[in-house]
Amino acid sequence: MQIYLARNNEQAGPYSLEQVNQMLASGQVVLTDLAWHEGMSEWQPLGNLTNGQLVYQPSGSPFQSQPVPTQSSQSQPAAATTSVNKHNKNAWASHNQSARSTVAFKLASVNKRVLAKIIDILLLWLPSSFIFGQFVSPEFVRQYQTIAGQSVMPTPEQQEQLLNLLGTLPSGLFWAVGIYTLLYFVVQAFFLYKSGQSIGKKALKIKIVDEQNGQIPPLTRSFLIRSIVFIIINYFAFFFIIIDFAFIFSERRRTLHDRMAKTLVVDVD
Repeated sequence: MQIYLARNNEQAGPYSLEQVNQMLASGQVVLTDLAWHEGMSEWQPLGNLTNGQLVYQPSGSPFQSQPVPTQSSQSQPAAATTSVNKHNKNAWASHNQSARSTVAFKLASVNKRVLAKIIDILLLWLPSSFIFGQFVSPEFVRQYQTIAGQSVMPTPEQQEQLLNLLGTLPSGLFWAVGIYTLLYFVVQAFFLYKSGQSIGKKALKIKIVDEQNGQIPPLTRSFLIRSIVFIIINYFAFFFIIIDFAFIFSERRRTLHDRMAKTLVVDVD
């Protein structure tokens, strides 16, 4: 069996099945690279052929012509390439890491990512605000506005007044908000584990993938690092939100939390 590979519209091959499996095992070839061999009607990511495994055990029928690889892998078959020289193989092996992670995916647009984040934030804060409102009296709101409106930066005396005012709130409020917040994060973690998508990302049809192999990253990266760690950081340094977001306009639209978690955000096929 002769297998052709493609990455960033550059084709290499043919390779034997044994060679492909060796390159998969060594990391020279990744699951997001495109592949074609006789019996296939179109190019597909290797991960689709191997079911996410690092070994390929194909089964197929003869196919007469080899399709031309494209970024979307949707083109029709064209004339087969019969040989590739040694220079082509060496060029294939020397591709850098950024080329590996973008070949089979379309990066999610900035607009989609922003809208997805807004949806996630609203799903957290709107119900929490509603719950808060059920426990707060108009008198509490009036006193809070009076104290908070005295200056932009509250003085130590005003801070003490605000703390005393918050101390008058019923404990049931904090339990209710706390339980909802916990449920919110549990649901988000479940969806991230299953599909690499928060609720907002599901709505916008985008997902989080590992930058190297295109697979769904573990929760320690998709949830703990990308969400919890950055919520804590932003709480103590609000300006960090602006810095983090500014990086979305860099290469491959990777924010700081993308880089820290070693992930990409891509469109769902």
